[in-house]
Amino acid sequence: MQKNIANLVMLLLMASCLTCLGDSFRVSRILDKGTKGSVEMIAKDAGNEEKIFVEKLAIVSSKDVKEAYAQMHPDGGIFIRLTNAGGERMLQATKKMNHGVDRLAVILEGKVIHTATIRHNIGTSFQISGFTGLDYNERSAIARKIKPQK
Repeated sequence: MQKNIANLVMLLLMASCLTCLGDSFRVSRILDKGTKGSVEMIAKDAGNEEKIFVEKLAIVSSKDVKEAYAQMHPDGGIFIRLTNAGGERMLQATKKMNHGVDRLAVILEGKVIHTATIRHNIGTSFQISGFTGLDYNERSAIARKIKPQK
C-alpha cells in the first residue's frame, strides 16, 4: 500500500514537469532501450559518441533551477541548486534508481551535454562535471544557459 502511495506521489510530482521538453535545460533518465516515452539522442564524451534513449519526461528542468554557476578551479564543473520542488522530484527519482547502474542525461538546448551514472540519491544540489578543456568563462556561459539571469 505504501509503495503504491509513493508511486502515486512520484507520478504527481513528475506530472508537474510534463512540459519540460520545451525547456532549454532538463535532466532525464536514460533508458536501456527505446520506448514510446523516449527519444533517441547522441551523447558525446571525450570524442566518443554513444546512442542513448532518453526519457521524454524530465525529472527537472530550467524552471526548477534556483542557481547555477561555474566553479573556479580549472577542473571545476557546474554547480546546480534546485528549488525545493525540483529537489524533491530529483530525490524521489534517484531513490528509485539502481545505484551504480542507472544513468541520467543532462540536456541543454536539445543536446546531451553530460551523462552520469547515479551512485547515490540526489536532492536539491549537485554538480555536473566532465568539462575538461573548458575554461571558467566557457563553463559560466553554460551555467547562464541553465539558469538565465533575470
